[in-house]
Amino acid sequence: MAPDFLSQFTAGPLATCPMVVGGISCAASVTAHALTVLAAAPGLMIRQPLQRARNILAECDYHAEAAPYRSRFCQDAQPQSRGRGAAGRHIAKMAFCAALTGKLTVLADDPLFRWDTLTAVAWEAFGSDWGYACQLAAAGAMVRRERPPPALVAAIVRPAAVVAA
Repeated sequence: MAPDFLSQFTAGPLATCPMVVGGISCAASVTAHALTVLAAAPGLMIRQPLQRARNILAECDYHAEAAPYRSRFCQDAQPQSRGRGAAGRHIAKMAFCAALTGKLTVLADDPLFRWDTLTAVAWEAFGSDWGYACQLAAAGAMVRRERPPPALVAAIVRPAAVVAA
């Protein structure tokens, strides 16, 4: 079952945050998609479900990414099964999912990632809509006429007044 917080990575500012997972550079939305795919996939495979979903993390070094989390999922305390090989133990898959969850949780909780991403979105909106820029400049000029603006408002109003001129 996929964690509930993954919805904030499907669209919006956090979806485009850059990450590196197992040597592959990708956006946070790609990592969230991989985690959703792996949570829904039965069995212990990692690469095959991600390949079927056409996720680029199918080519990442998931064993290296999962290595710090393996000890959490070792089944030494549980009775060993009689099967051969992995014998139903999904240690690598669970550890890789824990690694992805950890990366996304850090990203969601870090205010600097939110600030950088939201600032980029705001500048893009400001630059693409001249009407918005003019309205912001007019509002800044009105604030400036009414009272001396604080330093932060002055820094914002000066560039906007140039745009309106």
